[in-house]
Amino acid sequence: MPNWTSNEVRFKSRINSKQQLSRLKKRLRGVEECEEYISPTETKKSKEVNVFDFNKIHKMPKALENTISPTRDEDKVKAKRRLKKYGAENWYDWKCKNWGTKWNSVDTEIIEDERDGLTYSFNTAWDCPREVVEKLQHILDEELPFISIESWGCVHEDGQEFEQII
Repeated sequence: MPNWTSNEVRFKSRINSKQQLSRLKKRLRGVEECEEYISPTETKKSKEVNVFDFNKIHKMPKALENTISPTRDEDKVKAKRRLKKYGAENWYDWKCKNWGTKWNSVDTEIIEDERDGLTYSFNTAWDCPREVVEKLQHILDEELPFISIESWGCVHEDGQEFEQII
C-alpha cells in the first residue's frame, strides 16, 4: 500500500480570466476506464472523470498500458524495443520517470473556482509529481500563456512534512 501525498495546486489568470480558466479545466479533464472487481469471474467496467488527469498533461504511450512490471524474461525483446522507443520497458517505469509517481492523481476535485483563480486538490502515491509540474509549466507557457501556477503544495501522509513545490 502506498504512502499518499496530498497536493493542492492554485492557478492564477492574468487576462480574460473565466475564458482562460475554462480552457485550462478542459485541458486537464480526463475520463478513465475503470474495472471494478465483482467476483473471481466477473468485473464491471465503468468510466470515471478525473478533473486533474496526468494523461492530459503527459500521456503514457498506449503500447505500455498493459505491460508487466518488472518485465518478465519472455518479454525482454519487446521490452528493449519499448525502452528504445518510449524510454521505459513498462507502465510502471514510464510513470515513475515521467510523472514522478506510479499512479495517476486520485480523489481529484476543484476546491475553488473564482474569476481569476482555480484551485485543485488531489492525492498521489508516494510523493509530489514533480515531473508533471515541469511538463504542466511548459504547457501553460505554450498553450495558455496568461495562466500561471501560483502555488503547488504537498503534505505527505504522516502530516509532518509540508513541501512547497511552487
